[in-house]
Amino acid sequence: MKGLIHCHSENSRYDSTMKVKRMCERAKELGYEAITLTDHGTLTGIDDFIAAAQEVGIKPIPGVEAYMQEDDSLYKRFHLILLAKDDLGYQGIGKAVSDSNKRVERGFPRMNKEILERYFAPGKKYHGHVIATSACIQGVIAGIILSPFEFDKEIKKLKKTQRKYENPESASYKKNLELLKKETENGDSLVAERDQVTTLAKKAFKKKENALAKLEGTEEYDEAFAALQQEKKEAEEAKIRLEEIKEAIATSKANCRILKKRIKDSEEEHGKFMAYQKQIDEIESKKLDAEKLYDLAAKETLYYDNLFGHGNFFMELQYHGYLQTNIVDEESGEGNDMEEESGTDEESTITIEIEKMAMESIVRLAKNLNIPMSIANDAHILDGSKESIRARQIICSIRYSSKKKTVSVRPGDDQLYLKSEEEMVEAIKHVADPDSVSEALANTYRICDECNCKFEIGEHYPKFKGLKPGEDSNMALKRMAYEGIRKRFPIALEWTEEYQKRLDYELSIIADMGYSDYFLIVQDFLEFGRKLGYLSDESIQYLQENVKSMTLEGLVSYVESHKEKPGFSIGAGRGSAAGSLVAYLVKITDIIDPLKYDLLFERFLNPQRVSMPDVDSDFSPDIRDIVVEYCKKLYGIESVTNIVTKGFMAPKGAIRNVARVIGIERDKSDYYLQLADMIAKKVPSKPGTSFATCEDELREAFKGNIDANEIIDQAKMVEGVFLNYGMHAAGIIIADGNPVSDYVPLMRDDKSGDMKVQCDMTQAEEKHGLLKFDFLGLRNLKIVTLTLRSIKNRTGIDIDVEHIPFERVVFEKIFASGKTGSIFQFESPGMKKMLRSAKPECLEDLIALVSLYRPGPMDNIPKYIEWKTHPENIEYLCPELEPILSKTYGVIVYQEQVMEIVQKLAGYSLSQADNVRRFMSKKKMDKLVHERESFVNGDPERGIEGCVKRGIDAMVANEIFDQMVEFAKYAFNKSHAAAYAVLSYITAYFKHHFPADYMCAVLNCTDDIKKMPSVLNDCREIGVKVQPPNINKSGLGFMVVDEEIVFGLDSVKGTRAASAASIIKDREENGEYVSFKDFLRRRVADKPTTENLIKAGAMDEFSTNRAALLHMYTSADEVIAKIKKKEQAIDEIRNEITQVTSKISIKVSKETDTDEIKAAEEIKKNEKEESKLKKRYEKAIESLESLNKMFDIIRIVDLPEDYWAKMKAEKEVLGFFVTSHPLNKFRNAEELGCIAINDLADPVKNVKIMGLIENLDIKKRKSDGKPMAFFDLEDKTGIIHVCCFVKKYEEFGEKIDSDMVVEITGNVINEVDEMSSEMEISFILDSVKEIVPDLSEIRMNIDGMLEWNKMYQDLRRRKYITNQGHPLVLYDNLFDEFRRTKVYVDESILKDNAYDCIEGNK
Repeated sequence: MKGLIHCHSENSRYDSTMKVKRMCERAKELGYEAITLTDHGTLTGIDDFIAAAQEVGIKPIPGVEAYMQEDDSLYKRFHLILLAKDDLGYQGIGKAVSDSNKRVERGFPRMNKEILERYFAPGKKYHGHVIATSACIQGVIAGIILSPFEFDKEIKKLKKTQRKYENPESASYKKNLELLKKETENGDSLVAERDQVTTLAKKAFKKKENALAKLEGTEEYDEAFAALQQEKKEAEEAKIRLEEIKEAIATSKANCRILKKRIKDSEEEHGKFMAYQKQIDEIESKKLDAEKLYDLAAKETLYYDNLFGHGNFFMELQYHGYLQTNIVDEESGEGNDMEEESGTDEESTITIEIEKMAMESIVRLAKNLNIPMSIANDAHILDGSKESIRARQIICSIRYSSKKKTVSVRPGDDQLYLKSEEEMVEAIKHVADPDSVSEALANTYRICDECNCKFEIGEHYPKFKGLKPGEDSNMALKRMAYEGIRKRFPIALEWTEEYQKRLDYELSIIADMGYSDYFLIVQDFLEFGRKLGYLSDESIQYLQENVKSMTLEGLVSYVESHKEKPGFSIGAGRGSAAGSLVAYLVKITDIIDPLKYDLLFERFLNPQRVSMPDVDSDFSPDIRDIVVEYCKKLYGIESVTNIVTKGFMAPKGAIRNVARVIGIERDKSDYYLQLADMIAKKVPSKPGTSFATCEDELREAFKGNIDANEIIDQAKMVEGVFLNYGMHAAGIIIADGNPVSDYVPLMRDDKSGDMKVQCDMTQAEEKHGLLKFDFLGLRNLKIVTLTLRSIKNRTGIDIDVEHIPFERVVFEKIFASGKTGSIFQFESPGMKKMLRSAKPECLEDLIALVSLYRPGPMDNIPKYIEWKTHPENIEYLCPELEPILSKTYGVIVYQEQVMEIVQKLAGYSLSQADNVRRFMSKKKMDKLVHERESFVNGDPERGIEGCVKRGIDAMVANEIFDQMVEFAKYAFNKSHAAAYAVLSYITAYFKHHFPADYMCAVLNCTDDIKKMPSVLNDCREIGVKVQPPNINKSGLGFMVVDEEIVFGLDSVKGTRAASAASIIKDREENGEYVSFKDFLRRRVADKPTTENLIKAGAMDEFSTNRAALLHMYTSADEVIAKIKKKEQAIDEIRNEITQVTSKISIKVSKETDTDEIKAAEEIKKNEKEESKLKKRYEKAIESLESLNKMFDIIRIVDLPEDYWAKMKAEKEVLGFFVTSHPLNKFRNAEELGCIAINDLADPVKNVKIMGLIENLDIKKRKSDGKPMAFFDLEDKTGIIHVCCFVKKYEEFGEKIDSDMVVEITGNVINEVDEMSSEMEISFILDSVKEIVPDLSEIRMNIDGMLEWNKMYQDLRRRKYITNQGHPLVLYDNLFDEFRRTKVYVDESILKDNAYDCIEGNK
């Protein structure tokens, strides 16, 4: 069978750009009947490859190019191709690849011989089911042949690094040793001389002077006098010399120290030098001569031939014209065959024909050892075009770009494309004779003929572990459902015949389809999760830290014994499972009665459903991973695993990556990155965006910009290429008790270290027969739990979330008024606007609105609101739609309605209707083209009548189909919308009835500091006061005190939880702090903590003048330090007195000893010491009292305090403004005609916002050095990032400065944050205007609003109304109330007696 082996796709990360679909299509075009996929160390592309090959009509052969490396080997990673001969062989390869992912080093999954022997050795399960080849010039055989070159290259790298350190034989080192020796000898000599001179210099002359005095008047006197004078002179000279010697000795010692330091530093470098030398020597020792190399290669060849079985190992021939070995950066992750452009020197370049040398040796070995040969081209690119070569070069460069390096294209790289048979044969002729080439080609086609995987899919679903004796899963589920009736329907009359029929129907469907175990498993881990909801935060933290080391029994026991607090850790439900009555009865779903809300069971499960049903479960984020660990312990750690996700380059990412590479190549990184940022900002941030949809707009925007268009051209080359792996945030696979790796290969997640399947969730279910469970972390559940506990702690009230009443007042005050900040699903500005228009009155309304507010369906919101308000205006495209859409006012709202439409209008079966719904939601347009024809005109082969045959006009049918397609792209099913709506209502209920408790919980669960101003604004909106931390009230985290929210002490910057805890503990043990001095006296906080607490307002109850407190603390801190030191001294003296007193006591007891006199002396000595200590003690006490008096004198002195400085300091330590806001002195956004930042959502042009400039960053454009500004703008509702580019900065730069309050106009854009993948908005500045603070109010008396209407015109005529003046407030005498206006007036109006007005502060 004519086929290609050894082909790579984009899944060979950073080394190939080939899409498997195009690869298969190209192979087919070249006349091949089979093709292999052998990506580097991974099987992540195999499922897509199989599907693409089968669609194209070419045989897919799955395989891998494994990295072979032993732990103690000096050899680099060698390559080995493994190909599956059948399904068993593919399973074996998968298990070997999984094991190699447990040996990951620097991003490389490494296989070794132990792994190979584990699965493929003679007698093993997979022996004979796998074909292996020796791969490329980096392969297991060629690598040995070329190892001297690799060793030389490695030695040169080592020597290059070694040269940074001093050689032990260096002249400077030897010179320093000699100098040290001489200096030491010189020092010793000086010391000896010093000793001699010292004796002379210190010579005493008193006796000789006395003796001389006696000789005075004698003949001997003159001679004696002269001799004495000579001695004194010599002594004086000795003293001078002694000083000189001392100075010389000091100099000598200093020189010795310097020399010793140099020698020590040298010897440390010598150690590093020799460590590298040891590596070099070790590598040198491994270098073999040609004959020994050949013998070693032959030995390896026979090893693999025996391992896989003769006839299953092939010597692979390739030729591309490589003239040098590749350079691989070991620290960069996965390797490629390209060479770094930066970081290589001329010494590393080998200009011999190494590929030819290796392949000729391969041919020789194959012939001598009777090993079959094969040929391949190691294809990495689709064709040999410049575009394909450049695209691969870009991809390979991306992984080096963080080091400011790129890769170059070597001679030979341009040959790594899918070649025809003729091209490959011609290439191999460079390294093998014609007969060998023919033999190798025939063997290659024989390989393709022998490899015949069927890819049979079985079901590997788990079985429930908790069955009672004599009970099967169907019986257990039925029992639990009937037990649930008594709990869910305590009033017998509520359980009607309709419910009983539905239950019987569902149980029969579930049993017939074999899904009872599935239900029981979900119910079990959800019940475990609910129990976790009753654990304290401390107990949860303990489990988070220790759960992996616990046994299943230990985990369950711990949870059972530590339940203590109410919680809401499991959501009401998610997805179509909420439509199941059985799920509701066994508490898989909660609160939502599916019959009451007309939820469709068949959307979740029906006898004709072709795909596995999905039960998505919401967990409080803090327990989610603990529940997963519970499942691992229950079903086996190897039977539970995560799911891989893939990251592909969208247009914005492609633009930025290409610009980064070009910038490095041309040494203009800043310029190209800034240009890329400008281009990327022009790319729409909506789903489905591609260059196909936005290229025209980009070309127009950058018309004439050669560099920008070059970036776009090259970005198109790499658009959609696979770039990185991630891990599904929710999906977990639970298998049938066998290792998951029996069915699908695994890989290790870089971040968590957990294993994950090498396929996406759909492939895991549909291609491998596995079962996915979604464990989703939902922050709102934690918010509800914290709210429940706060209410319980403060009021003693226990609230049962399952039985919260649906009250009209909650719909009116929260939803209909649009006050849904911090409400699940309804937080966005668009949602609030929709709610204010729709004015929902019940849960059914919320369900519809949740479903409608999605791209596609949201276009129908105006129509829905209009027809809901005026049902008499509802229009149906045909009468048959009325019974389907009447409950949603003529508008398609739910996926179930789409299914019902195709069933009732066109005659689809339930499973066919579900398929149509899936095609629409998955946007499979090719499938929908066929379904449109079937929907309109029918499909007899599938038993579909079609709309036309049922009397519906074809034009109308097409219009209905168009509406369904657009709607279903992003639509919810009703069950899912109902589950969301219930949780939305729960959060709204608490926000309305317990606003402080709820908002406190929200604040405690808000990690993103940029979102905090929005939450604080929500608090203000509903009248909940948020106070700064209070030294006598605050705990850890936000808490509710007297219906107000108080910051926690640990929320203050620089205050660690331990410091905050010590303050709280002191407060509990010793009472509240009665004054600032009392706090200081207790000394529970260090200086930085105390100062930050003052700045945060924690001490405001002692004085609101924080500047005065800081000033007092500066004065008091020194005294406090002295008091602390004195108290420590007093304690030490007291301890000494105690010790001495005990000695006296001991001695007294021993007075009967024979040596009584000695004992008495010892007592007297100790008594004397005791007396001294007591005097010291008394003085210390006096000193302490003096210090305390000094401390008592210190007072809080009122100081002038700058408002801005106070607020800035508060924000510095808390992260945001709390006690006040600088914008309080300005008109609000609405009065200035601006939009509140929190109300910005979708991209919009020419919008006006106002706020405070913060985090100003002035950057210079590298191309010309011109400045531009980037800053955050904050109003009372939120923060937005603003970009002011060069042209606008030239115009408005003088008006942009830190802490300025400005009004700016410009455009809102959406961007996806590359780190978090979350959508973020930013603002492109067009103009700036400084805003000045408001003046004081002017209040005017009027006799009703009719008078005001006339007066307003009069004020305008007299030109009292201004843009920046005093805000005008009216006092309406008719209603006895003040009315604020949006009018500003000049202060000269106060002198006009025609108006009854005064300044507001009078």
